[in-house]
Amino acid sequence: MDEIRILMVDDHSLFRESLGRLLQTTSGLRVVAQCSTVAEAIAAIVETKAEVVLLDYDLGEEQGYSLFAELKIRKLDVKVLMVTAGMSDAATLKIMEAGASGIFLRHSSLDQLLTAIQRVANGEIWLDSGAVRTLIAGRNS
Repeated sequence: MDEIRILMVDDHSLFRESLGRLLQTTSGLRVVAQCSTVAEAIAAIVETKAEVVLLDYDLGEEQGYSLFAELKIRKLDVKVLMVTAGMSDAATLKIMEAGASGIFLRHSSLDQLLTAIQRVANGEIWLDSGAVRTLIAGRNS
């Protein structure tokens, strides 16, 4: 299997750079770029042909959610795994409906993140158990 090309988008440089170094040591993964804004991410996706974007929900001055509209406008085909400390039920539903390939909670383990990246790259959906509960509750209301 070819390497999975990963783009990281997070406004916290220490988190982004540290996680990037960890991912680089994993066979089958390659971090092709790291960004802190949606505009930088769009440029990097085009330039690097990233396959999976690890996107922070809260990018400080902007919401990571705005990336989905930009991807649709530019017809860019990339899988997006939202990485967050947590979000509201409404935000979870909104993100999945916008086209996210999954939601990963930061308090989970590195092994779980590696599994999530591989599954998302293979076209599967990844949802933390809390996000699954949110989606099921949202469908029943």
